[in-house]
Amino acid sequence: MNHQGRSRRMQIVITCTLVALTAAWPIAVYFSLEHITPRIWGVILLCLFAVRFIFQRFFHAQNTTRQSTKNATENSTDSTAQKPVPKASSAGTSIALLLCVVFASLWMIVANSTLAILCYPVLVSAAFAALFSWSLLYPPSMIERFARLQDPQLPHEAIAYTRTVTWVWLGFFIANGSISASIAAWGTMEQWTLYNGMISYCLMGILFSIEWLIRQRIIKQGAMQ
Repeated sequence: MNHQGRSRRMQIVITCTLVALTAAWPIAVYFSLEHITPRIWGVILLCLFAVRFIFQRFFHAQNTTRQSTKNATENSTDSTAQKPVPKASSAGTSIALLLCVVFASLWMIVANSTLAILCYPVLVSAAFAALFSWSLLYPPSMIERFARLQDPQLPHEAIAYTRTVTWVWLGFFIANGSISASIAAWGTMEQWTLYNGMISYCLMGILFSIEWLIRQRIIKQGAMQ
């Protein structure tokens, strides 16, 4: 347990560090674009996400192994235990985001264009919008997959709710990408940095918080019935 606790803490620290570096990328670009060319930023972005992807796959493999061992132990001691429901992973999200980053990075490296940097947030939003759209066309929806990571046995009402939430996030990514594209085409570098480096993250946080509050209310209503 002590080893697992240290491993879990290391996973959280590394993940938070990489996410923070990724989130701060627009601000870092703004303050250094006069000194660092788009080609170099393309290399930096590619290396950053390569490291992030490798660690995500490593930690995912560790978590899968621990969960498999736990399930095997529980099933061996309980003959009436139900078969575990296969859990969805975030592999699709990671791969889609990685492909988006590879395309954007190669665009920066080959063209050495500032436009490639400005269009990077647009590409990310487009990738997530495509991923969420695909999950709506071919269920389970993306939010349902994430929800099953916590509770594999979702009731029918919860499945309907997660599909609605998936539609909401799809609308957000479309709107976010449209705003980012408009700023990239007609806005200033300061506006681009402000929106993509702060406002968009605040909007995501607000949407997530509202959804979490609604979810807790629905869970309480379900428990009272």
